[in-house]
Amino acid sequence: MRDRNSAGWSYIINDTTGDERGGFGFADDEDRIGLGLDYGGKDGGEAIYLYASNDIAYLLMNTNTNDRVRQRAVLWHETKNDLTQIKIGDKTTDERLVLRTVGEKAVISYKADGKNKNILE
Repeated sequence: MRDRNSAGWSYIINDTTGDERGGFGFADDEDRIGLGLDYGGKDGGEAIYLYASNDIAYLLMNTNTNDRVRQRAVLWHETKNDLTQIKIGDKTTDERLVLRTVGEKAVISYKADGKNKNILE
C-alpha cells in the first residue's frame, strides 16, 4: 500500500511476473485523470500515456531504448497558456520536429547538430 498525495483512485494492471503493464487513475485535487500502457520486461516503461486535467491535455507515445524511455510523438494542449504543440522525436532527441502555436503565433522548428532551427515563424 502506498500513501497518496491526493484523494482519488487508481487501477494498476500487472503481468504474471508482477511488473506493471498499465494503469488508469483519477486525482481529485486538480480533476486530473491518466491512462498509461507500458512496455514489458526489465527495462519496460510507458509506451502510451493519455492525460487530462482542467488546464492541460496530452498524448505521449514513447519508445523503449532499454536505457531510458524517449518521447517519440507528443500531442499537447495547455488552455491557460493557449499553447498547442506536436513534437516528433527520434533515437537521439525528443524534439526532432516541432509544430507549436501560442496564441496567434505559429512556429515550426527542427533540431540538427544539437541546435533548434526554425522553418517557419
